[in-house]
Amino acid sequence: TIGQDVVAYNVDDVVCQGARPFCFLDYLAVGRIVPETVAEIVGGIGRACAAAGCALVGGETAEHPGLLRPEQFDLAGFCVGLVARAGYLDGTAGRAGDRLIGLAATGLRATGYSLVRAMLEAHALRLATPYREVVGAHLGEAALDRLDGEEPARAGASLGEVLLEPSRVYAPDVLALRAALRAAGHDLRGLAHITGGGLPGNLPRALPEALAAVVDPGSWPLPSIHRLVARLAGLDGPEARATFNGGLGMVAVVPQAAERLALETLAERGIPAWTVGQVVEAGGGPRYRELA
Repeated sequence: TIGQDVVAYNVDDVVCQGARPFCFLDYLAVGRIVPETVAEIVGGIGRACAAAGCALVGGETAEHPGLLRPEQFDLAGFCVGLVARAGYLDGTAGRAGDRLIGLAATGLRATGYSLVRAMLEAHALRLATPYREVVGAHLGEAALDRLDGEEPARAGASLGEVLLEPSRVYAPDVLALRAALRAAGHDLRGLAHITGGGLPGNLPRALPEALAAVVDPGSWPLPSIHRLVARLAGLDGPEARATFNGGLGMVAVVPQAAERLALETLAERGIPAWTVGQVVEAGGGPRYRELA
């Protein structure tokens, strides 16, 4: 899963600039080379690159027994993307009245795990514990009913499996969305990859300085893993959305007239998406706001 995570975080940053991912390189440092482990990690990188339409052109594997324990590894990567100057998204195209389209995230998407590790230790939780058991103990019976009905795959998984759910690779779907909008005479006005800092830390970067994003937190369903980690970490809603992705891995800024087309295009590609807010004049106030 970690191989897909490192690719997703690279190519999805690149596509936010309007670029098409072109090539990717990785760097893997290990305490001791275990061929099966290296093959699993690099295999995940390769599969994610293929999904993103991005060539894995090289990489480096280094053994550092003096720095890392035998079971430890450190993984990094970078991606090169290509974009015509006219298609570059620099965060200046947004207009008041634009709609914010949130794309569903798969799990926590490799963000906030320092807090997750501390939370696991503080509550003496074991990764092998059935996820359904943890949800029932900390979120209650109503959450169990919702889990069984809305997230059956997670209901049968362990806590560790849910926490390590691979990051969705958005790049091909975002590129298809932009192509559909352009074919209808519209275009993307901006894209925000929801990583560290959550929605308030990333969404304003997709807008001009004079504009603000107004988000309705009740406009999309919050996956159980987000409710669980917020409860265990003692975070309220706004704090959780500033720490984790809040259930949205990407937010697209589109003209109001293209709102329905954007939602339909993403649905056709199997990406759950919702209108989660709109763009307004900042008026000197905060550039990220939430409806009560």
